[in-house]
Amino acid sequence: MKKIILLITICLLGFCQISKSQQFMNGDFEINTSIACNYNMLNASWDTLMADSKAFGPGTELDIINSSCTYGPAQSGNWYAGVAAPSGNTDAFTMTLTVPLVSGMHYSMRFYDKADSTYSPGVPVVIGVSTVHDSIGTIIYTGPTPAVAVWNLRSFAFTAPCNGQYISVSTTGVPRWSHVDNFLMLYPENINEVSDNLKVDVYPNPFTSNTNINFSEEQKQTSIKITDILGHQVCNAAIPNGARSYTIDNCNWSNGIYFLQIQSEKGTVNRKIVKE
Repeated sequence: MKKIILLITICLLGFCQISKSQQFMNGDFEINTSIACNYNMLNASWDTLMADSKAFGPGTELDIINSSCTYGPAQSGNWYAGVAAPSGNTDAFTMTLTVPLVSGMHYSMRFYDKADSTYSPGVPVVIGVSTVHDSIGTIIYTGPTPAVAVWNLRSFAFTAPCNGQYISVSTTGVPRWSHVDNFLMLYPENINEVSDNLKVDVYPNPFTSNTNINFSEEQKQTSIKITDILGHQVCNAAIPNGARSYTIDNCNWSNGIYFLQIQSEKGTVNRKIVKE
């Protein structure tokens, strides 16, 4: 009973925010009622078949594609989407988040894209944040022209321009098609320290090869774990008892975003680190 009361108290103080992090309701397009490959769809047809999504672009040539179709397998699951810019008019749709973003807070997102093998070279994918489900809203990311028939990982950080609950997907450029799949919101950057008792500084961040973790006091029974944006563990180490610093070196990782978790007898700290 005491543990339950303590947990409730901690949540009321704001330390349970990570569990409420925003996430896509249908970021991999698996929740749909399509029974075949649907090409060049009107917006109303997309809305009927695709859950937690709203089509509104003037291009009206969206695709719901299955791995059994002629364009190759999905990046995640069995389904993915196709977006185009026919005659200079972009397809566009929004995807719903579980809860709205918090304006001014920093977030990270990742998704995959590839150029349509028939209508190459593909079109750059444009991501926006909106407070309504039928608008591009504020653009937060414009990707490069994707490679043909190969899933490309796109990851980026952004500051929420509003309390939007809808992430828009559209295109820009010549009349071509691109495919998208597996959208994922990552940890909010501002939700970092979960413990008032464990104070750390990570520097430099971003870093190129080495970065240092500095503690405010000597450590005891402390460990670190680092994962990439796909959840793969790249580092797991124990901090020597009595240490007040630890160097993460020889980081032969790919450039990008990683998540550092520090655990000790005094609590847990989560930080986003970036290798350049």
